[in-house]
Amino acid sequence: ALKRGDSCGVYTAHCGTGLRCVPRPGDPRPLHALTRGHAVCTEYDQTEDEPDVTSDQGSLRYLLGLNRPLDPQDAAEAQESIKARVNAIRKKLIQQGPCHTELHASLDVIAESQQALGEKFTSFYLPNCDKHGFYKAKQCETSLIGQPPRCWCVSSWNG
Repeated sequence: ALKRGDSCGVYTAHCGTGLRCVPRPGDPRPLHALTRGHAVCTEYDQTEDEPDVTSDQGSLRYLLGLNRPLDPQDAAEAQESIKARVNAIRKKLIQQGPCHTELHASLDVIAESQQALGEKFTSFYLPNCDKHGFYKAKQCETSLIGQPPRCWCVSSWNG
C-alpha cells in the first residue's frame, strides 16, 4: 500500500490504512489527476467527507420520526446511537463489500505485475464498484495500448 504523501490514482496501488487518494488542493483538473496518478495519499477523516446523516429533513433521524423527541437527553442519546449505527453499517459495506475487497486485491496484483513486466504490462481488470462496495452490472478490462475493452455483465452481489 502507498504511504502518506505518495502519488496515487485510479490505476495505482491503493493508499495505506487510514489514507485515501485525493487530488492535490487547488488542482484545476481533479479527475484528470486521479486517472493519471497525479493525486496524493492523505489522511482520511470520515467526519470531513461524509455528510452528517442526522442533520437535515432527509435524514434517517427525521424519517424515523426522531426529529421531535419528548426528552432532550433521550433525543441526544438516540441521535448518537442511530448515527453510530448508520455510519458503522456504511463503513462496513464500503470496506467489506465484495467488489471493494476484490478491487484492493486487484490493485496489489496490478502493481506487482507492472513492476515485474514493465512495458509488457498492457491490459488488466479492475472491478467496477458502486459506492456501497458491490459490483456494477457492467465490468470491463482496461487496455493500456488502445485495444477495445472486453466487457461482460455480472451479478451485483458476487461479480
